Amino acid sequence: MERDIRHPKNTTYLLVALLLALSGVLLYGLTKPVYIVLSGGEEVQLPKAFFNQNSFPFVVGIFLLLGFCLLSYLRGPYLAGSTMAAALLAGLFYWKGGPSGQQVVDALLPVLALGALAVLKRFRDRPSAYPGHLIHLGAVFMVFGVAASSGLGETREGLYFIYPGEVGVEKDIGRGYTLALEGLEVERDGDGNWVQYALLSVRRGGEEVFLGRPEVTMTRNFGPIAHVAICRGVSDIYLVLPPPGGMQYPSGEIVVPVVVKFLPYIAFLWTGSFLMVLGIAVGILRGRI
Repeated sequence: MERDIRHPKNTTYLLVALLLALSGVLLYGLTKPVYIVLSGGEEVQLPKAFFNQNSFPFVVGIFLLLGFCLLSYLRGPYLAGSTMAAALLAGLFYWKGGPSGQQVVDALLPVLALGALAVLKRFRDRPSAYPGHLIHLGAVFMVFGVAASSGLGETREGLYFIYPGEVGVEKDIGRGYTLALEGLEVERDGDGNWVQYALLSVRRGGEEVFLGRPEVTMTRNFGPIAHVAICRGVSDIYLVLPPPGGMQYPSGEIVVPVVVKFLPYIAFLWTGSFLMVLGIAVGILRGRI
């Protein structure tokens, strides 16, 4: 290995090692439940936070390496090392208690901020290398989007409406939003399948922000299939009419179950993906990749 830690060969070795370790965590999490079932054990489900918690050290290492390498070329290794140490200490401080209350998300914030600031600084000093900068910045956005949407996501199940008695009645679904059932209809599609759909109004401060139409299609070959309605934004709201949909009581009233899922900051994931694809495409066109 070269003596200078900033040498591309050395940073490549470190990056590959971190990526291999991260891949090992993901592979373990994906294959362990399958292996247990195939070996005769009972079906198991890993905890929701498994991937966030176990991949966290390697993701931190990748972005500390990114920030250190970019800043060291601009301001020297000592200042870059001090900045990296400060970001790491801030992450440890936020791990004890940060703004969101989720350890992984809070601890990642200073490290991702270091990576983003280093990329922007590098972009200002070397604008000609912007395809690589777009890829790096996209990676920062993607990691934040994945961590925030999975760590801060929330699912509300068992939200019931009585049709037609509760049409237009708002119910609190948290995070400042309410949900109102505007209607429930059944029709047949072009293939002869019965389709049941609910009209659901998402409101904030009394103002409608989204009118969704989640559906349940009763197919002949595959049984009931749910179709999700998505309220897009910086944070997505998923509305699901779980199979079999509305259920009729002997009295004639129909109970309408609804599942609401919040995915906060998911827009960062899509923005990061776009930036990475854009950076790769421009790099290929310019002969840099």
